[in-house]
Amino acid sequence: MSNAYKNPSKLYITTNGRNGKTIMEDVYFTTPFKVTRPFYEENGAMKIVTIAVSAGILEGDVQEISIKALEGSNTLITSQSYEKIHKMKEEEAKRNTHIYVSKNAYLKYLPLSTIPFANSAFSSITNVELENNTSKLIISEIISCGRYSRGEIFQYKYYKSLVNIRKMERLLYRDNTFFKPEKFPMEDIGMFEGHTHLANILIFNFDLSESIINEIRDIIEKNNLEGGVSYTWSKDVVIRILGFNSQSLEIISEKIIKIIEEGKEEKKCI
Repeated sequence: MSNAYKNPSKLYITTNGRNGKTIMEDVYFTTPFKVTRPFYEENGAMKIVTIAVSAGILEGDVQEISIKALEGSNTLITSQSYEKIHKMKEEEAKRNTHIYVSKNAYLKYLPLSTIPFANSAFSSITNVELENNTSKLIISEIISCGRYSRGEIFQYKYYKSLVNIRKMERLLYRDNTFFKPEKFPMEDIGMFEGHTHLANILIFNFDLSESIINEIRDIIEKNNLEGGVSYTWSKDVVIRILGFNSQSLEIISEKIIKIIEEGKEEKKCI
């Protein structure tokens, strides 16, 4: 398979807060992206589901994604289906994502799992800007070893993911992931450690207490999963969890986010 699109595929979403309600202020997309009509969750968050009407990410694909959560907005953005990265002969596929969270805004960016097929090559850069300490952000990603049921376990060429998170132009966090199974022992200690799936959850500007951190650790342990919860130098939180399927990691990610949000609400009531 090769890229059917001559130009970069673009997805731009801007949400804003108006009279206590989140609205979609602007949306723009090109093939193969589409965006469903948003709806509201019980907590008032506006949920947006993105769709890629294609077989997946193909050789030579270039994607540009821009997400802006403006003041007063409460936004959840997720995807409709797992993201498949197809095999590639020569060219890699690329994605550049820019996220901006304004003051007094809350963004959850929770795309579904990524499946890198055998001989695929993918490179992404995500740059996040937080306006100030009231700009709340949760990002999660789940990466699989490949098409496990077909025996494609760490048979992709490489998977690169660079994430930079800044607040008031100061770098808070950088994660430079480079998985290259041909060079790295992906199933060994320090990598996937015999597991097939990895979840990363990044939590910024929530000021989580030690009791909430311990509660998250207890949930990971009680679900018989391997994982860790760490503070960054800026007292933000990074969570990594290893598992054997996407669904279990999605479920535990939802539980963790619920604990975080309930902790936030409890703090508001003090």
